[in-house]
Amino acid sequence: MAKLTKTFIDKVEAPAEGYAIHWDDKLSGYGLRVTANGVRSFVAQGRVNGKAIITTIGRYGLFTEDAARKKAQKVLQDMREGIDPRAVNKAEAAMKVSLSDTLEAYVGRPGKLKDSTAREYRRHVEKTFAKWASLPIASITRDMVQDRHAALVKGGLEGKKAAPASANAAFVTLRILIRFAMDEYRQADGTPLIRDNPVDALKHHWAKLGTRTERYVERRKIGEVWNKLHAMRGEVQGYEALASVDLTIFA
Repeated sequence: MAKLTKTFIDKVEAPAEGYAIHWDDKLSGYGLRVTANGVRSFVAQGRVNGKAIITTIGRYGLFTEDAARKKAQKVLQDMREGIDPRAVNKAEAAMKVSLSDTLEAYVGRPGKLKDSTAREYRRHVEKTFAKWASLPIASITRDMVQDRHAALVKGGLEGKKAAPASANAAFVTLRILIRFAMDEYRQADGTPLIRDNPVDALKHHWAKLGTRTERYVERRKIGEVWNKLHAMRGEVQGYEALASVDLTIFA
């Protein structure tokens, strides 16, 4: 054991290979890990529900010895109370995951989406939700959803022409991405990072699109399109594609 001070940390020699941990002689479970490359990092070791756990506090230089000691005291106390610091770190990282990060994680899954679908989702995030792209996805609120949807319905992206269909389509994409984040990202206690999907605020407020016979489909092709849409319900893969088909049929 050693007295972990700035002087000790600056002078301690790196091991020939691997790493060595020097434990503090006053605060049990608090130590300095030194690698063969000379990298110095503060660590804390304790038990959570009887299981030994070691976690990194941070690198020397980013943390002073005093700051690392104070953080180690908190981490060690959390361990004694049954809180796994690794879960806390993971939850803190999840809190910073942006809408853009979620998009990349979602469309980046091998073989899950067609290229055209991925492009459409990117277009929605990069254009329709450009101001939200860098925000933590967990920070998107029901009020934000309602306000943005209403603005798009009334004036579209440029604020000049109503775009109810585009507004609905963009928020179907957002609902899918947030649902994915709800499944993927967790708080320290294991509960979902996002408990309720804010796009559910539109449940009774999706834009009315009028009859498709008047706006989008020639009368002579109604039956053909209707049959094709219902056939697609049995062909598409994933709830996001099915939701898009259903929105087209029933909107």
